[in-house]
Amino acid sequence: MMMRRAAALVLVIAAAIAAVSTMAVAGPPTTHPPLELLGKPRFAFPPPPRELDGRGYDCIDVILDLKLDFDARTIIATARHTIEATRALDIVQMDLTDSLRVDGVWRGATPLRFEHRTRTLTISFDAPLAAGSRAEITIAYRGHPPREGFLGFSFERRHGVPAAYTISEPKSASSWWPCKDVPNDKLLATVAIDIPDTLYAGSNGRLIANEATGPGRRRMTWREGYPIAPYLVSIACTNYAVFGDVHKGPGEGEALPILYLAYPEHRGLAAASWAHTPEMIRTFEDRFGPYPFPSEKYGMAEFSWGGGMENQTLTSYGEYLVDGTDENDWVIAHELAHQWWGDDVTCATWEDIWLNEGFASYCEALWYESVGGIEAYRDWIRRMWWPDFPGPIVPPIYDFGGTVYFKGAWVLHMLRGVLGEQTFFAGMREYRRRHAYGNATTEDLIQAFEESSGRDLRWFFDRWVYGTGQPTYVMTWSSVARPDGSWLRVRIEQGQAEPTFRMPIEIEIRDEQGAYSRVLQDSLRIQEFLVPVRLAPTRVRLDPDDWILKDAVGGSDAPNPGGKVRLILGLPYPCPGRPPIRIPILGGAQPNWITIYDVSGQMITTIRPSIGQPFLTWDGRDGRGREARSGLYLARPSSRGNPIRLWVVR
Repeated sequence: MMMRRAAALVLVIAAAIAAVSTMAVAGPPTTHPPLELLGKPRFAFPPPPRELDGRGYDCIDVILDLKLDFDARTIIATARHTIEATRALDIVQMDLTDSLRVDGVWRGATPLRFEHRTRTLTISFDAPLAAGSRAEITIAYRGHPPREGFLGFSFERRHGVPAAYTISEPKSASSWWPCKDVPNDKLLATVAIDIPDTLYAGSNGRLIANEATGPGRRRMTWREGYPIAPYLVSIACTNYAVFGDVHKGPGEGEALPILYLAYPEHRGLAAASWAHTPEMIRTFEDRFGPYPFPSEKYGMAEFSWGGGMENQTLTSYGEYLVDGTDENDWVIAHELAHQWWGDDVTCATWEDIWLNEGFASYCEALWYESVGGIEAYRDWIRRMWWPDFPGPIVPPIYDFGGTVYFKGAWVLHMLRGVLGEQTFFAGMREYRRRHAYGNATTEDLIQAFEESSGRDLRWFFDRWVYGTGQPTYVMTWSSVARPDGSWLRVRIEQGQAEPTFRMPIEIEIRDEQGAYSRVLQDSLRIQEFLVPVRLAPTRVRLDPDDWILKDAVGGSDAPNPGGKVRLILGLPYPCPGRPPIRIPILGGAQPNWITIYDVSGQMITTIRPSIGQPFLTWDGRDGRGREARSGLYLARPSSRGNPIRLWVVR
């Protein structure tokens, strides 16, 4: 009976995905059945937090209805918000770019007065809204949404085919819809996109309607039934080839549809590139608990950007990464991990963004551990080492820099070493349990780990998260023969300019019988230890498995988990912005040089990085020293690696 039911579920989902794919290729009819979506939520939604940012209301629900005009590159849209007052309220303030024009605002059928300037839409009530009461506000607006931040809202053409994509992190949701553009006021969201019927528009949650709106046009409506932060609401639209897969959970009747949206010309490459997605879901479920949005889907949508964006239930995945190999599995794992860490549990403030990005970067290593064992895990952690991480993790100097991503990942790796395997992952699950479908701060994380482990961890987080730097260890040792046996004298000095670090340090002791280890509790600038040993040591190594971030790592010879690994370039900053522009080197092969091209493919200049330097800097000049004009440029490494886009603004 169990086998038959599971097989039936797979057939239902496969048939639904096949129906969507057939319609997308042949030209959709006036009706369009949604994907069959199965499963139930595992967690109750938390109550909305009160007084999130002093505006006096919580966002409960939004219905967005957008008509996309690809020729004019404009939208005509309405946003119907349901809000709840947290105090007596006579005005509502929402964020909305000045590039969009507001045509009118209504409460029900009653027009409301409004003012729109300096990216703020201020709506006035004739009678105050009482604390605890709800109101439905409809905003009609139109215009050309700007590209901003990492993308904002972008109309594009792909070989003559219309396309539209969004990236709203961190504060660009308000570039295309009126909202409270903060990460800590989640809401439910419906997104309806009116488009030419030759295109397919993906968004968050479930596809609940697909209907004709006129000759040659249709409206695709998606409903996100789990709380979502505004920056995770997304649109990905072009003439996608639609196909999918399924993830089967451990219980009877559990099946999660996986939706793939790829450029038609990349359909085969995408199928190969994304083939490990179900296995990755299983890996993270084993570590952290069930996929957070089981009654909806997980999806991947190809788009014209150099990286990925973890939009809730539908990751946007850069076209340059779709190559038919598994070399970019780390990107897929990173964005998928965000469904737990970033989408389910979302940072409460952007100062706490490492709770999103550091966690997702750490999960890359967990994926390689699942397929290559502990040495593959250690090797990937070592790839995230920098000789120097500028500033603290909280608050970061730059929200999307290496300190947030990679030192953040190292913090979790070190915490696993401090607490041990079972206690660490129990703490991760407890942290998720407390904040599922809500928001969290670093202090919330500390509390969850302290209470689940029964240990004081303030010493660890204060130094590694709120503090700066990393230790520089200098170890010397000698054998000591005493009447009561053999002993080892170990001297450890911390040579970094920053204050000392308190850490348990493993030392590997090798003698004629083999190798074994001991753990020393180090916390002083200079500290000596006397360790009983079985025989006189022939070799002593400090932290051989690199459980500690320090000024040099690589204590073990570890295999490469992915074979030839591409150079990993991070998001440039400022971008858009005035030069100089920095391009982080996040990992992978060391390049000989980076070449800058303009959009026509003409080479502008080359940049030669210094060995060990964690970033590249382009001064915005060409090879002859002339200033490059404002516009879009492409940076491509000479070694195999992902190209990235640079926007120069003069």
